Amino acid sequence: MTQNTQSYFQQKWGQEPLRPVCAPPPVLQNKLQLVTPLYCTESETVTLEEGRYRYCCPLTLAKGILKVEGEKTEEIQEIKLKQLAGRDFDKTELTVRPGKVKIELTNTDHNLSGLILHSDQLPDELTLEQLPLRLSGIQLVHHPDYKRLFGDRVISERERVKIRAITIMFTDITGSTRMYETLGDTKAYNIVRDHFEIFFESIEKFGGKVVKTIGDAVMASFISNEQAIMAAAAAVARFREYNSTREQAEWIQVRIGIHRGTALLVNLNNSIDYFGSTVNKAARLQNLSKSDEVSFSEEVYNEQAFLTALKAAGVSEIQKCVEDLKGIQGAQVAYSARINTESVIALSATPIPGKR
Repeated sequence: MTQNTQSYFQQKWGQEPLRPVCAPPPVLQNKLQLVTPLYCTESETVTLEEGRYRYCCPLTLAKGILKVEGEKTEEIQEIKLKQLAGRDFDKTELTVRPGKVKIELTNTDHNLSGLILHSDQLPDELTLEQLPLRLSGIQLVHHPDYKRLFGDRVISERERVKIRAITIMFTDITGSTRMYETLGDTKAYNIVRDHFEIFFESIEKFGGKVVKTIGDAVMASFISNEQAIMAAAAAVARFREYNSTREQAEWIQVRIGIHRGTALLVNLNNSIDYFGSTVNKAARLQNLSKSDEVSFSEEVYNEQAFLTALKAAGVSEIQKCVEDLKGIQGAQVAYSARINTESVIALSATPIPGKR
């Protein structure tokens, strides 16, 4: 960044200069990068070898091709570009000889423009190591700092976002109606609130997001299946600690359903929510579980990472069944397992006994 540009940013945003044009990934092997405010001219000299290069502005989307060919020269060659209105430079095809090239950019019509020059030769496929660290949209929604800083920001009520893969978990307290009848509304309500606190902490601890509560039920979403089962196991362990100091009538026992698939992310009551068959199936699977059991779909069961996490959660046996789930066409293969938190073991890739 030249002195003129740096002075401009200091006047506009304070002493710390802001670099608004993001750095390109290293795989582009960029040769130079200019940032040019409105009515300003910036330049930089770069040594170029024979080859084909691309130049572009990531803000205005202007682009062009630079060919470097012929005999090498010791003279400094000059290229003068103008950022015009819209998405165009005044020149989109340039040719120079190998050697030193001074590239000058004048911004005539945008609050801010820029120029990145990089080689036109790229690998056929970029590896994760070649790309900068980043979060996908769904990972961002599940990030705890997002909820803390931007929890009140939601998409428009008219918008729908299709999520390619999301893990949905539904939970419910078994015997909650009897609890209200036996203990009375006030005491039973306080126990349900305790149950929410325990579940919310466990869900967030393992990277999940509480979507909503429905009565004494909880709906949560996770990036992965293993996060969901580890959150469920952690909650069940906490409930057993909770129950150990109380009479049986005050015990909290839960049943859990987990399914993974596509879903629509929507804005409902100014909060993020999910709709679709994946949500419906997860809710129906929960109804197959008994106290301290988790039921899950075949899509979840077929993932080895989930089975490994199940073993870490203390599951010793998995029961397979074929059930008609309300509102879902055709018989569905489902699996149920009891979470035995007393026998939690370390993560291992060893297959789980009872897998069939």
